[in-house]
Amino acid sequence: MSKPKTGEALQWRKHMKTWVGRVRGYPEGCARGRWLSLGSDNRGLAQARYDRWLETGVPPKEANEETFAQAAERIVDDMSEETPTAVKKKKDRRYRLRSFACPIMGHIAIPAIEPNHVTSVLDSMPKLGLLKGTILKTRSDISRILTALQREGAILLNFAKGASLPELAVEDGRLRQVLVDEEFRQLWESLGFESELGMASLVCREVAGHRTSDILASRYEHVDWEARTWKVRRPKTDDEGELVVTRRVKSYELVEHAIADHVYGPMRAWWQAHGCPAEGPMFPVRRAGVGGTVKLKDGTSYERQASSVGDHKGQGTSYCKAFRAALWKAKIYRPMPGFDPAKPDKKFCRLQTDTKESRRADFHSVRRRYVTACKSSGMSTADVLAASGHTQLSTSNRYDAARRITLPEAAMVGGKKPSPEAPAPLPPAPAPAVDVTALATQLATQMATQMMAQMMAQMAALSPSVSIVSPGNSAPIRGIDPDSGSKASPHLTLVSSKSA
Repeated sequence: MSKPKTGEALQWRKHMKTWVGRVRGYPEGCARGRWLSLGSDNRGLAQARYDRWLETGVPPKEANEETFAQAAERIVDDMSEETPTAVKKKKDRRYRLRSFACPIMGHIAIPAIEPNHVTSVLDSMPKLGLLKGTILKTRSDISRILTALQREGAILLNFAKGASLPELAVEDGRLRQVLVDEEFRQLWESLGFESELGMASLVCREVAGHRTSDILASRYEHVDWEARTWKVRRPKTDDEGELVVTRRVKSYELVEHAIADHVYGPMRAWWQAHGCPAEGPMFPVRRAGVGGTVKLKDGTSYERQASSVGDHKGQGTSYCKAFRAALWKAKIYRPMPGFDPAKPDKKFCRLQTDTKESRRADFHSVRRRYVTACKSSGMSTADVLAASGHTQLSTSNRYDAARRITLPEAAMVGGKKPSPEAPAPLPPAPAPAVDVTALATQLATQMATQMMAQMMAQMAALSPSVSIVSPGNSAPIRGIDPDSGSKASPHLTLVSSKSA
């Protein structure tokens, strides 16, 4: 039994400008082994590589000599191929790394990778006419490789995480042409539901808004013919199809959708026409595929596995060309200037040709119409996300561009009918401003009058033989001097009852 390998403290080699380490018992026959360069002047990174050397027994010299291109090929080769989705992701990632990353940083040794290498790759992509979505995916691919190297101890940091996108990165803001309901009816009358494209477009528009990957993942065992329900699979958001228990309900979630009556009949006829299978793919391979080496435009190649009848269709399956051909055959046109109905030409049809304002129709536009219809019908946000299989509201909101806003008649002047009721009364006029001086004078006059009336009533009660005639300007009373200061009022005339 061999002795376990043990380590020693790292040492700094000034002339090499790097940290070195050695492991006892390596190589075989050596008491202590030899010092090996850890390929970095950073002690933390050198220690991580040394710890991995002790753990695995693999000396760091192999990692030091590996370039980014070699590491990318090795790491991509180790990726899973258990599902069609994983195969498609692996092929796409390999193509992007070979086409965009490796020409710029493929020759660089792993320890020498710096942040400017990643940004150089991203900055070069807009010059090639690539859009923001492809740049984001390439950054994710580089990050995936650097993460694997970080776990191996070959690098200390993943420089692709958080790397800013180039300012010239733009998105294709053109709206995709989406069919309206009347055009769908015309298409289905032309296709029929016996064809795969007709059935796929029917269930996508009327049941669950399937992506193409969702269509390919559909299985007969997910359909309950008695309850008329369908558990729809979403491979794009379910973590490679494995059942994983997480806090967020996302992994391999089968959402149950009700099957409407007008869809149930064609679906059941489709099932019966294919022998009423209890399980298996609903849209399997109809014709055996050819395997072998496939050469790409950039000169690289990959091995494609041959498919047999009855298997799941691969992720390379696309209904786009067949969908546009079916629209053309059904004479569903959206003419542009120059379109001649007698001699229709696809280059003058918006459904068939990209323009500066819009993009031609594709099978995914059926899903766009489904999501738009769900939101226009008044469904809650949670129900729209569950029905479409979206995990983020921002993704669902991008489908709003295809919505057609119709103003209700009640909101339009021409749509409002005159009301027979009388108009509402006008509000009362505001009260005039109060004159404080006039009001005080009026109150003083009223008080003086009341006091005078009370005084005369008291005098009449004290002297019954004296009556009050009138408060006029009569002659003064005999025997009373008006200038003597008497308290009698000069304006009162007293008449004796005897003289009267």
